[in-house]
Amino acid sequence: MQKICFTGHRSISEDRIRDIKDEITRILISLADEDITTTLYNGGAKGFDLLAAETAIALKMRGLPIKLIMVLPSKDYTKNWSPAERAHLHNVLIEANETIYLTEKYYDGCMKVRNQYLVKCSNVCIAYMINKRSGTGQTVRFARERGLTIINLAQ
Repeated sequence: MQKICFTGHRSISEDRIRDIKDEITRILISLADEDITTTLYNGGAKGFDLLAAETAIALKMRGLPIKLIMVLPSKDYTKNWSPAERAHLHNVLIEANETIYLTEKYYDGCMKVRNQYLVKCSNVCIAYMINKRSGTGQTVRFARERGLTIINLAQ
């Protein structure tokens, strides 16, 4: 059974979004088994995470056997987001199969804990990593240490 996590940068060039969605679609279709549900773990961050979640939801609606689990660092981590950004996440959460909040209140380090949780649940990591000195880079290193297959869409 495929268990896939996503990690990527919050800022993505507008001219790359369509290509990234197409690549995620291609990969998820190629990894899917029509008899077994593919479980996707998504951290709900702006940028790549939500782009990947939207792509997964579209595939799920087309009948691909996907279970989308949103793993959020805390219940209040979006407190500094704009109303439009919060609405965007809310629309994704409505379509997800499950939402897990790792803690009630945001604290320094809760994003790292969330990223480690995503990796520990998975055997494949789909990343959009340009900058290795970032939270995304740290997550990819952790995934590599745990033996996950890494697919970096930024390469």
